[in-house]
Amino acid sequence: MSSTTPLLFLNPPTRKDYLDNLRCTLTILLVLHHAAFETAVTTEYSTAVAMFITMQKTFLWSLFFFVSGYSMSLSQVSRATTLRNYVKKGVKVTLPALAYAVIGQWALFTLLSTGWPDIFGKQNNTQAYARFSGPVPYVLLLLLFDSSAVVIRQLALPPWVYPSLSPNHITFLGFIILTGYTFLNAAFVSPLFSIPSFLSFLVYDMPDVCFPVSHIMAYWAGWQFKTLKRSILAPSSRIALSRLLTSSLVSFTSLYYAQLHWKPLARLLHTQLSNEQKTIFIDGGLNGHTIAFAFWSSFTYFTISVSLISTFFHVTWTSSKWGWLGRYTYVQTYLHMIPILLAEYHLRPVKNGLVRYALVGLVGMSGTWLCASVIYAGIGILQTSVQKIKRFFRW
Repeated sequence: MSSTTPLLFLNPPTRKDYLDNLRCTLTILLVLHHAAFETAVTTEYSTAVAMFITMQKTFLWSLFFFVSGYSMSLSQVSRATTLRNYVKKGVKVTLPALAYAVIGQWALFTLLSTGWPDIFGKQNNTQAYARFSGPVPYVLLLLLFDSSAVVIRQLALPPWVYPSLSPNHITFLGFIILTGYTFLNAAFVSPLFSIPSFLSFLVYDMPDVCFPVSHIMAYWAGWQFKTLKRSILAPSSRIALSRLLTSSLVSFTSLYYAQLHWKPLARLLHTQLSNEQKTIFIDGGLNGHTIAFAFWSSFTYFTISVSLISTFFHVTWTSSKWGWLGRYTYVQTYLHMIPILLAEYHLRPVKNGLVRYALVGLVGMSGTWLCASVIYAGIGILQTSVQKIKRFFRW
């Protein structure tokens, strides 16, 4: 580890290696998140695992949007290239996701559920089908965010539209807005909310109670990261790591004691690890546990997200190149459920719950990256062949 000099804020690593590494780590956490959930369904209830899943839901998907927002800002070097980069990203990311949603998900699930229904679920099981939605919901929402960013960038908005607030004040205001929204959503909106039937085949995880404001804030923070990073990032690697450990410990401990004090929160945690109809929140209203959860959710969202970004920005190991591991992590989001479900099914004889969680996570993650390496190698061979053919015809 090494402290960061002020020059690094002006000249961060080439290709933003820390950003690639952060995306890779988020993908690993996503695999472990789904591995924990699938294992918990057939294992004795674990409060620690339920808390792990609940904590991750407050910041994991939002950090993916932060990475996408920052990547979008990096591609927008000039207004002339903004639309071109937007279209290029659509061809690479959006079109494959739409094709997968229309054909790929159905074909993959039909093949797996027909051959191995005990492992992958039966064809009439909507939740089993939703397991294979991959990044489609994320890509659709990202398309909306990217489209809005492109439109805003093309508009010559007057200066009064942008509030003249310091980054610290903006962060504090964001905390207040997110806490207020989370409370109102938990108290009055989410108890009446249910996933529409035409979207149920895409919703594997129920959205968190701070959705979608948390995602919008994260995307905007990534888009404006060049302006915000001097104020929100920790000044050194040691401080970044200490803040990450402290915020994680405080968040985990406070949630543990909160669910002991308020039974609705304990029930909410329990629903994270069951096949029953999931709810966004339980017994919302103007009460202590709703207020406490709103503050806890915002605290976890801001402190863990900022300290995690700071850690990857500063620490030498997380800001240096991880090679293939860090650069190619997109295919994993499509196929990770296959090795997870295979591992969970074949490891059911393991009686110790914690050992089983660890093994399913390890096997699921290893299998995911192994399958992805084969796919990326095949894509590389195909691209090389196409280039050779083009050179041949030019000659």
